[in-house]
Amino acid sequence: YFNSYVVLAPGNADTLVYKQLLTEDQWLEIEDRIYSEDSQLVGVEVGIGAEALLRLLSDINLEEEAEKLRGEIEARKGQKRA
Repeated sequence: YFNSYVVLAPGNADTLVYKQLLTEDQWLEIEDRIYSEDSQLVGVEVGIGAEALLRLLSDINLEEEAEKLRGEIEARKGQKRA
């Protein structure tokens, strides 16, 4: 059983990156910083489980990804011919 948290929105935290995986200890440390009285962190969203996965999947622009992959395939076909 593996338990990880995923950054859904880094907000203004300079140490977090979108889709970054966090251990429970890392998340608890960040959570303490978010809820401290003098916190400057705003907009940080972290999730876990199916709900977080659904959010990440819904963020994917399938048409954009398909077009990008088609371009990569065409570029590789051209390299083989050269």
